[in-house]
Amino acid sequence: MAKFILSAFADEASPKVAEQLDALKANKIELIEPRNIDGKNISRFRP
Repeated sequence: MAKFILSAFADEASPKVAEQLDALKANKIELIEPRNIDGKNISRFRP
């Protein structure tokens, strides 16, 4: 049987990071593909 690893675009659930994490946890998804966090595109974040 094949093993699949699921990830998600969490911003599809909510623009707010806390709500994104809640949605991921509720669906037992442990990996995230970040695009937008708190309404800001991930490319706008700097180290």
